[in-house]
Amino acid sequence: MKSLEELKALREQMQSKMNVRKDDSDTVRVVVGMATCGIAAGARPVLNAFLEEVNKRGLNNVQVTQTGCIGVCRLEPIVEVYVPGQEKVTYVKMNAEKVPTIVAQHIVNKQVVTDYTIGAAESGGASMNFIRAHVLVCTGTGCSHGGADGIISAFEQQLKEHKLDQEIRVVKTGCLGLCAKGPNVVIYPEGIYY
Repeated sequence: MKSLEELKALREQMQSKMNVRKDDSDTVRVVVGMATCGIAAGARPVLNAFLEEVNKRGLNNVQVTQTGCIGVCRLEPIVEVYVPGQEKVTYVKMNAEKVPTIVAQHIVNKQVVTDYTIGAAESGGASMNFIRAHVLVCTGTGCSHGGADGIISAFEQQLKEHKLDQEIRVVKTGCLGLCAKGPNVVIYPEGIYY
């Protein structure tokens, strides 16, 4: 790159590929757990397979993203699918070979692939306590100096006092990229930044 014009052209090209939308009320979200345990279990090929399958089918209303810990390490790789107006579906023990089936049946045809869900993975229908939300606290350099450890302690204390510590997990993350506004906190899966 040798000029500002080339940089601007590259920016415009990338923005058009991203297909940024103002109204995402019809957007299907596919979230792949990419914490250490998920990556070790094979989440990266699963993430890549979703990106390739969605791109191959030209599904512009599907957003494939990654997150940290989803909370059930023994069932990794884990993928959560959020279809507007429906309950979240959690697929477990995923691999790249299962991805085309989930895209075709669940995302395109709106039929959950029950054989791959967390419910099917649990024998005898035993109930489990699931993490329903994560509080992601940035512990990057700027946020750490701004009091991230105190925020983590306060969240953990309040969750315990309100008996929510088994449903909501506080997770330390790396830099969230909003250093000037830190310390930063994100509530997942809602995606609300504080």
